[in-house]
Amino acid sequence: MKRIKKARVSTLSVNSGFFDTPEVGKLRTAGRMEAVVTYLAIMSLIRGRRTYFVRCDSALYYDLEEMTRRYPAEIESDMDKLVECGFFDKEMYVKKGILTSRRLQNGYRRRKDAEPIDENYLIVTDADRRRAAREAKKAAFVALIEKKLMESMAVKGQAVLHGADSDAPADGLPNASAYCPTQRE
Repeated sequence: MKRIKKARVSTLSVNSGFFDTPEVGKLRTAGRMEAVVTYLAIMSLIRGRRTYFVRCDSALYYDLEEMTRRYPAEIESDMDKLVECGFFDKEMYVKKGILTSRRLQNGYRRRKDAEPIDENYLIVTDADRRRAAREAKKAAFVALIEKKLMESMAVKGQAVLHGADSDAPADGLPNASAYCPTQRE
């Protein structure tokens, strides 16, 4: 008898402290614990596809309806609440129409077979933005100092070339009569 090959199952780890996290606490306070089922279904899809995000489109709604037996309006409300509570990144949800989180992206990067995360979907935190702004400001300051230094060296270089007692004209060009014997007096 031939053995049936089982598909590789990606595990979704939910530790014993999951219900004590601040995010779940916010759901509990809002009376929206049913959103946890939607969260688990979304995470199962993301992990099963071995990726770091899921696009919020009709295919996702269909999959979530099948998995949770909930209506699309309820699923959309759950997703909004999950984003509001911090399970997923709000900027990516609003601007790009995807569900992802920094934790998902960091976990994805640690995988051996992971491809680079698409720049369009890479989460940039406020700390990352501040760091980039500081580095840009620093680079601009260094460029300004280098420019001033080069200008200073050019002015000093002209003074060295022509000397203080030189008979060079003010435009900095050499006197043509010194090089052309026909123009000598």
